[in-house]
Amino acid sequence: MSAHDLSAVRDFFVEFDKVQLETWTFKLEPEVRRVAAIKQEMKLDGYTEGKAKDMVKVLARPSRPDEAWFAQHGARDVGARTLHAVQAVTVSGTAMALVYTNAFERNELGMNERFAVAEASGELQVVSHQTRCGECGGSGCGVCKQQGWRHAGGRELSKPAPTGEVTKLAAPEHADTRALYDALS
Repeated sequence: MSAHDLSAVRDFFVEFDKVQLETWTFKLEPEVRRVAAIKQEMKLDGYTEGKAKDMVKVLARPSRPDEAWFAQHGARDVGARTLHAVQAVTVSGTAMALVYTNAFERNELGMNERFAVAEASGELQVVSHQTRCGECGGSGCGVCKQQGWRHAGGRELSKPAPTGEVTKLAAPEHADTRALYDALS
């Protein structure tokens, strides 16, 4: 499976995102035991290079959650990400795809996350997670090393070189990120 097969990358990421949502929901079940919660969380590790909790938000469940904990975390607005675009790139000679999304925990920032997916051991894996740079809004500055995106987990990547292949899926409504989306090519 190639990281430049954008349909395969999209399908892989949809499945990864589904397991992340299942894991979050599972941890909110009152009768879940600690070992079962850990096993569920480990399912995410199969989708990532290294530990998933170093790459994505994973709900930390205390050993004895009380009603206040369930109320607080159950009220958080989370859900499957909207996939805005998938872009084929190379990073230091390695074929990757960038998956542009909104946040797992809903906010008003639009298309503000991207994940790098690469082939590792014959399978696709998420190897890096980045968030839109708050200093420059995605246009590139010294803080984000002219990428427009900041490292949030996984490998720290040098600036990706687009190959020209991009699949645009859903335009963001947020004006600032719509400009970033429109510029993908």
